[in-house]
Amino acid sequence: MSITTQLALYIFLIVAVIYYMWKLQGDTKKYYGWAPPLAISAVWTGLIAMAGSIAIWFSPINFNSWLITSLLFLDPFTITTAILVLWIYRNTPRENLEQTIYMQLTQAKMAIFLGSIAIALGYAFVLMHPPGSGG
Repeated sequence: MSITTQLALYIFLIVAVIYYMWKLQGDTKKYYGWAPPLAISAVWTGLIAMAGSIAIWFSPINFNSWLITSLLFLDPFTITTAILVLWIYRNTPRENLEQTIYMQLTQAKMAIFLGSIAIALGYAFVLMHPPGSGG
């Protein structure tokens, strides 16, 4: 299976999961305690993943194990936990938000941004340095 096909399947899966998560009904206030640690862990893992993805471009060391760890674990964890934070607060009215909730939503959006940059850098590296090419 080509990398383009895999990427298209991943994007389709992510969109499907997000769509069905937002369609679920129910009270999410019982999960409000989960949001603070999820938000902070998402933004930090996103920062670590992005820094690692940038480092592989400038280091002469072979970073295959880091790239695998980042693309298979850190990046999905970052985006998944950030989306979970957004999901927890999806029914919260956006006007007059408490400052802590506003900051957690900002952290979640920033984590999605950082994770997306890390994924783009990682896949760009893989596409420009295919396995076995010596780069």
